[in-house]
Amino acid sequence: MYHAFGQTFFGILAVVRQVPIYILPKFEFLLFLDCIQKFRITAIIGVPSVMVAIAKHPDVVKYDLSSVMQLSCGAAPLSSDIARLAEGRVGRGGEKINLKQGWGMTEATCSVIGFHPTDRDETGSIGELYPNCEGMVVDSTDGATELPVGVKGEIWVRAPNVMRGYYKNPKATAETLTPDGWLKTGDIGYYNNKGKWFIVDRKKELIKVKGNQVAPAELEGMLLEHPGITDAAVIGIRFAEDERPRAYVVVTPGAIVTAEDVKDWVKARAVKYKWITGGVVFEKDIPRNMSGKILKRVLRERAETEVIDTLDHKSKL
Repeated sequence: MYHAFGQTFFGILAVVRQVPIYILPKFEFLLFLDCIQKFRITAIIGVPSVMVAIAKHPDVVKYDLSSVMQLSCGAAPLSSDIARLAEGRVGRGGEKINLKQGWGMTEATCSVIGFHPTDRDETGSIGELYPNCEGMVVDSTDGATELPVGVKGEIWVRAPNVMRGYYKNPKATAETLTPDGWLKTGDIGYYNNKGKWFIVDRKKELIKVKGNQVAPAELEGMLLEHPGITDAAVIGIRFAEDERPRAYVVVTPGAIVTAEDVKDWVKARAVKYKWITGGVVFEKDIPRNMSGKILKRVLRERAETEVIDTLDHKSKL
């Protein structure tokens, strides 16, 4: 409820529409499943960690989730494979649920991109621009060049609902809003020739490997597709004058996964500069904030003191 989306959707729209909302004081997955079954919840709006748990947690099959008619996910990209798995574990057998991803910012009064209620999506898109809203992709290195269809860069948006500025903070306002009203979102993404938009990762989270930009969210999605991995996070660690991707993974109970298994999984699915050459760390839980976002700052602080014997010193990128 401390984010504009929660305030608008749950605090205002749900009340106006007289839709009952159930809010847990603290997120506990099994309690969450129990509430869906008990109160016959019809719509779940969550973050990727929730959808991953729905898709992969072994206890999901013990609960009746047939009341669910809608799955929505936001806060970070979710892989299409995980989305399809989550869809298959909720709802009535004959009615195909379609998980759609959303995107927004408090600075944009929630959102400027979304889906028509009847749309279906299986590509991982966040939808198309709303009426009266504009968007473009700008080269994240020079911060000025507009990029064409299909090329990744920083997403800028301009719309009537974009903020006027940060309260009593002209410096931050000037850094975020252009004089002609474009909001620099800080998100890396692209759009296709059908006008559908896609989010790749946050600009500040990108890992620089030999001059190439690596999106941690892409690697995290890749790792979550591994049958023996329940949760994952990727950060960049300093190595000489460069950075290398390091994976933090939570292994599915009962599964056996080694550091080499993790590395080989990514090697088989990504170009060489995206390989996990910064080491693999096995965790009981991935640190997240109250809204479910991975606390990369915590992992970076840990990385400064960790000695990882799986660091791949021999890789020539």
